[in-house]
Order: sequence, then structure tokens, then C-alpha cells
Amino acid sequence: MSDPYAPDAVMPEGRWIRGNFAGEKIEAGERRPLRVIRGAQAAPFSPKTGEIVAANFRHEGRFWIVKFDPSAVERVIFQKWDFGEKRVRLGALGRTFVDFELLHVAHTELRFKFREGRGAVLFEQRAYEPDEAAAPSGDRIDDAVNSIEAVSARGEPFGVWGGLTNRFVAVRRFKSLKENFFERVIRERRVVEQWDLLMDDGRKARLFERAVRESDSDGLEVLYHLFRRSCTTEAFRLIDSEMNYGYRTWRTFFRRIPHVPELYLWARGLLKPGGGSRMPPLGEEKAEWRAELRDRLKRDRQ
Repeated sequence: MSDPYAPDAVMPEGRWIRGNFAGEKIEAGERRPLRVIRGAQAAPFSPKTGEIVAANFRHEGRFWIVKFDPSAVERVIFQKWDFGEKRVRLGALGRTFVDFELLHVAHTELRFKFREGRGAVLFEQRAYEPDEAAAPSGDRIDDAVNSIEAVSARGEPFGVWGGLTNRFVAVRRFKSLKENFFERVIRERRVVEQWDLLMDDGRKARLFERAVRESDSDGLEVLYHLFRRSCTTEAFRLIDSEMNYGYRTWRTFFRRIPHVPELYLWARGLLKPGGGSRMPPLGEEKAEWRAELRDRLKRDRQ
């Protein structure tokens, strides 16, 4: 069955640097932006006032149509994991003298936890008739993760140089926490650190809705840039758009370097006092998922 919401886009041209792949078809793979479904097309999902229906939500290795209620967001959790462009090792006679990551950076994501019983509802991703009543698939999703990532043509792998020279577009993905656990903890073996942000309920709801709307509006049309439009710059831009920092406003300048985002949170006053924002790493918090998702990885590799 064909997917009516599969993206069909080409790499845009940069303003100053055209980019190697301008005009070529983007290979999005598992990295798709949301596509908000409106009007008569949303009728099969019976959205209530304020609810949003969108396609291309990633869960259990598939894309789904999802129905969100922004007012159901209970917590906004900042996630981070570290990586390096290249690892440098020097040694002799069985001893290592130098071992470090060149161009060490961090990837950041926003996790939205919904109130109990008010999680996101999933539906099979396909075409529906306007008078059809769509049936929900499985249990509600308790957590959604918004991750700004880089995609390109020809399956180009991410690299720092490419992130500076218009080889990628910035895609605003949405996926379940379980899917994120699979990708980050199981497949990539990352340690995902987490901070529960200090923010009132109104701002949490508006932040979530803005993230969803921008995923749809940006699509695959906005070029990625490591210091101007990356996972870190965009996560903080979204947060800053809903906050009033008072005398701390000048500190919003600190978001450009994707290295120490937890310091940027502290500078904005978004962390609870006494280390109260710090949560266990995702791999520890949801350790019960490990066995199941390791089996999934084995199946995927067969």
C-alpha cells in the first residue's frame, strides 16, 4: 500500500553556498517531518477543539498518523547525547597515550511527557475517506520526542563540514520515546542525559504546539547549519520563543555551539534548584525496554 504522506522533496539551494546536492531528491528514510492534516481530511480522526492531527509520527519502526492535545503536556524534558566527528588514538607498545574525540559536539532533543490517560493516539498511516471512522491502533503514547536532524541526497552521512556547507536540510522529527530509545540507546549505543525543565503549564503547551506546527511548515525545505540551524540552536530557539527570562534575557545568546547545552539551560534559569532537574539517563529510566528492542535490532539486521 502506498504511503500518501511520504515526502517528495529536493535539496534547496543555499543563499551564499549552493551546496553539492542542490536540486537532487532528498532521501529522508526514517527522518520525516510531520504533516498536519486539516479540514475534511482530519474528520476520520474526530479531533476535539485544540487537538492536532498529523502524519509521519515514528513509532516501532513505522510511520503513523497521530492525534495530539497540546494541553495534555505535563513535562518538558531536555535530552542530550555526546558524539565526536572523529576519534583520535595514539599509542605504542600496548599503551594508549592519546585518546580523544575531534570536534566534540552534542545532539539535543525535546521530550514531551503527556498527562496520564491523555497521551497521543495513533492511527494506521494510509488514505481515509472523509466519512470513514478511523480506529485507534494500540495504546496511547505517553511521551513524544522532537528531534531536529540532518538529511540529504544520496544517503550522505552527517559530518561537521557538510553541516557548514549546505549539504543537508534540517528535518523536525517527531517520534515516540520508545522509538528514540531504540535509535539512541540500542542501535547507536548512546548515553542520553535528561533534565526536567522548570516551565509553567501554559508555556509547555504552547512550546509543544509550536514545535509541531514548525515541523509541518518547514518540511524538507530549510537548510541545516551547525551554528545557525541545528538540533541545539533550534531547541533553544523554540524554548526561548515561549519564555520571559527577565534580567537573564541576554543569556539567550548562548545557544550557537552544540557542546554544553546543560550550561545554556542553567544560564536561562530553566533548571530546578539543588539538582532537582537532573533525571536518570534514558537507558536507565526505561531499562525494561532493552531486551525487547535488542531483539528488534537483531531482526532488522537479518
